[in-house]
Amino acid sequence: MPLREAPFTIRDASEDRLASEVRETPCLPKGLVRPFRILNVPANPGGTPLGPLLSARLCDLDVLWQRASQLCDVSIQHKENLMVTIEGANNGGLLSRLNGLSLFVPVSQLEKKGHNEWWTEKDMAAQFAGREVGLAVLEVARASRKIVCSVVKARENDDLRHLAVGTLVSGTVRRIEPFGVFVGINGTRVSGLLHISNVSRQHIETVQGIFEVGEEVRCLVMGLDPGYTNISLSIAELEREEGDVLINKQRVWEHAEEQAALFRTWVKNQDPFYN
Repeated sequence: MPLREAPFTIRDASEDRLASEVRETPCLPKGLVRPFRILNVPANPGGTPLGPLLSARLCDLDVLWQRASQLCDVSIQHKENLMVTIEGANNGGLLSRLNGLSLFVPVSQLEKKGHNEWWTEKDMAAQFAGREVGLAVLEVARASRKIVCSVVKARENDDLRHLAVGTLVSGTVRRIEPFGVFVGINGTRVSGLLHISNVSRQHIETVQGIFEVGEEVRCLVMGLDPGYTNISLSIAELEREEGDVLINKQRVWEHAEEQAALFRTWVKNQDPFYN
């Protein structure tokens, strides 16, 4: 087994750069039992038995890339983030490692430095190098050796994980359909559906004329899928009297905290496992 094919976890970055130097310690301890990948079986024209060339590194990389893919799935499906220490920066973004594999955070996935102001390499190095930062994994592509992460998405994940039935959220009306209203939840890039049946406790035939695109509203979360792909919202549960949202929406928003607390108490009394 050539030194360059030593186990990934034992290899040292400085030894990779100085491959011509001789190690003072063996690259594998005696008695170690582990898998190897056969790189090559040398030809044996002279009759002297030669064993195959082995690689531990390639086996380790298989495991590390599989773990990276699993972390990406968890980040996308369950909105979980990882904490990594930023090692440096270049013109394109931040540099770090995930289980020994290089990862990259593009500048576009950083929150803006100021009003319409982007980070420079010098600014990013000064602000982030050596710091532990929460990241969401956006993409893992072993073929191109890419692990792309995001600070912006990690912040959004933090906000999404706090959502639960009974959570009071603010948002902006993004789209109005005959069956309801899509509301962009503040602090995230996702929308929830305010179905026509959840607009008011008073029966209504249409949502046209009740809301306008761009209008700020407050809603209760009534349900959500594990992947946060479908989020059901309600204003009806925030009304103190039937039809309040049709008469005076501002009054509904002013009493929203109080009504949300009453709703959570009611849910808790109905479901002893509600948290």
